[in-house]
Amino acid sequence: MNYFTAVVAAIACFAPPTTQDSDDLRRIEKQLLEMVPRFKTFSATLTLKIDFSGVQSWDRSDGRGTVEYLIQGDKIVSRVEITSESTASIGASESTTRDVHTMYGDGKYTFDVGETNGTKMAFKLDTDPIQVAVPSKEMFDKWRKDFETKILPDENLDGKEVWVLEARPKDPEKTPAARMLTYFRKDIPLMVKTVSYDKYDRPFQWTTLTEIKVDPKIDPERFVFKRPPDFEYYDVTTEK
Repeated sequence: MNYFTAVVAAIACFAPPTTQDSDDLRRIEKQLLEMVPRFKTFSATLTLKIDFSGVQSWDRSDGRGTVEYLIQGDKIVSRVEITSESTASIGASESTTRDVHTMYGDGKYTFDVGETNGTKMAFKLDTDPIQVAVPSKEMFDKWRKDFETKILPDENLDGKEVWVLEARPKDPEKTPAARMLTYFRKDIPLMVKTVSYDKYDRPFQWTTLTEIKVDPKIDPERFVFKRPPDFEYYDVTTEK
């Protein structure tokens, strides 16, 4: 939703969405946003898989963790914990990386506290609303600004009906993917799966939420970022 990484790139030969697709997107947006205030919290198990495999090199990563969301009026705050193991190979050279991250989202900024093979670093980042699994007006505003979107036939995931959106960004130079499929639950306002594809239409990134709990009791203090004194800290926001 990274967690929830909505990296997609466009292929020029594909047609833009039709007016009907645009109308359908607004209908789905309306239904999802009307649902959000009915809920207080969500939690789920997060899994992330990345596989860039080529003839001479490959880069693979498997991650698992948890996500928690607290809905505070128009603001959605979040906490994501994920541990991942990555292996990269170029020719005969191979390297392994272990990442442990906790990310706190306050609606505007995301604070990422992590260790990479024992090296401790913390970052302050601008929050990308498309990476937040609970939908917001900002999510759909950015969707329309940056992506061409097509509504695909509904599917069923884990016994629940989902809307399926196919996104292709308007700027093909920004990301390595050619398109992304995003799955929203119909009964609760939650993005539960994303799959990204390369320019050869091969999937290379999968993000899923499972074991979803609706309105669990969560201590609000879990969403509060406290700057750790023993971490190198970097502010990489657009407004410092």
